[in-house]
Order: sequence, then C-alpha cells, then structure tokens
Amino acid sequence: MISIIIPTYTNLGGLAVCLQSLFLHEPDTSQYETLVVFDAGPAKIRKVLDVLVAGKPVRLIDKEKREGFSSAINAGVRYARSDSNFYILVNDDIEFVRPFINPILATFAEDPQIAIVGAKLWHPDGKIQHAGVKWNPDIGPCHLRHRSIDSPDLNRSRDCLVTGALFATRASVFREIGGFDEAYKMGYEDTEYAMQAIERGYRSVYRSTVMAIHAEGATRGKDTLDPRNEGFQRFKTRWAKYWGLSNFQPAK
Repeated sequence: MISIIIPTYTNLGGLAVCLQSLFLHEPDTSQYETLVVFDAGPAKIRKVLDVLVAGKPVRLIDKEKREGFSSAINAGVRYARSDSNFYILVNDDIEFVRPFINPILATFAEDPQIAIVGAKLWHPDGKIQHAGVKWNPDIGPCHLRHRSIDSPDLNRSRDCLVTGALFATRASVFREIGGFDEAYKMGYEDTEYAMQAIERGYRSVYRSTVMAIHAEGATRGKDTLDPRNEGFQRFKTRWAKYWGLSNFQPAK
C-alpha cells in the first residue's frame, strides 16, 4: 500500500488540478490512498474544500493549528494506513502528466538502500524547475533548473538530493528518522530529511522518468509563517561540516 499525502492551505485551484491529474494518470486507487491535510486555513476555504473533494477517494485531515509544512506532512503520515510501505509527498501545486507510481516502485525495487525517490519537475512555461540538486560550496544545495526539459544530462537518473515537492520515501525510513524536522517551517525540511537518510547509509535518487509540472510557490498561498532564510540558517548550522567542500556529493 502507498499513502499519497498532499498538504494544502489556500491553493484550492492548484489542489483541484493536482487531484484531477492524479486520478487521471493513476486510476487504480486500490493500490494507494490519498490524504489531503488542510493546514488550519480560513473557514471559508475549508467549506470549499469539502465540495472539492466530495465524491473523490480522498481522506481529508484537519490540523487545528498551522505549524508549517513539516508539521502538515507529519500529520498526514500519522493518519496514513498502518500497512503503507511508501509515502509519496506531493505539493498541491503539482500537476501529473503521466503515471508515476510504477516508476517510483521500480526504483525502490532496484536497491533496498534506496530510501528516497525524487522527480523531474518543470514550470508551466516548460523550463526545468527541478532535476536533482547540486551541492554548491558557498550556499549548499541548489536546484538544477531553468533549462530545457530535453537537456540530455537532466534525463539521466543519479544519486543526489531531491526536492520535497514530489518526493517518495520508504515508510520504514520515515519512521526511523522520525519524520520531517518540525523546526523547519517552510524550506529545507526535505533536504534535512534526505541528509539524515544519507548519513544512515541510505540513498536518495533522482529518477527522470518520474515527471510532473510544478507551479512553484503556489502551495502555501500568501504565507509569511517562517522566512526561508531561517530554514537556510538552520540547515547550514546543522550541516556545517560539509560547507565549503566543492567536491561534496551527498550520495552513494
């Protein structure tokens, strides 16, 4: 069993597209469950959300307090089925363009040490938003982005850090690590999780055959909960031993 977890706040238009594309490209809902985590947004949004998910195979989880993206993900996992072997974490600004579950499962089947599988994502204008992460000695993890989706080097799978916008992980590893670190409110929680997995001997893999459109930045709406630079400073302090290493590759 697979649990797909989608946090949402105010981006109901994006969520509608996300769910429609999910059920279009993965119609066999017997192999997965879908949990939408409403992150304590406005009451008027909550009423519309009821209408949006009505009649769909979706479990709606309400958070009483908005505590950040990491907390929303962890809340979704707490409500996930106990027999789930994998969690697929999905931003509500993702639009699926093809089936993605089988490529993810095939990647995990290659090696029991693969703990994380990430995707190739592009902006609605067709430019790459994410194709894995490269380590910069001055600023740490950097997305490979703003290039053509057909760039040959971006169509090769490899071990690297990946974004949490569309992010699959083994449930056993998620439990071992303790979930996403809720000290990160919005930004770097996915990278923190991947670094912890890698330090435990697991692999994080970018798989170019897992694809989606990502309207980056729409997930949280107008959110000022915790500026990204706070997450960056927390991450930099936590992983200071890797800063300045131009040849650092957080991989197998």
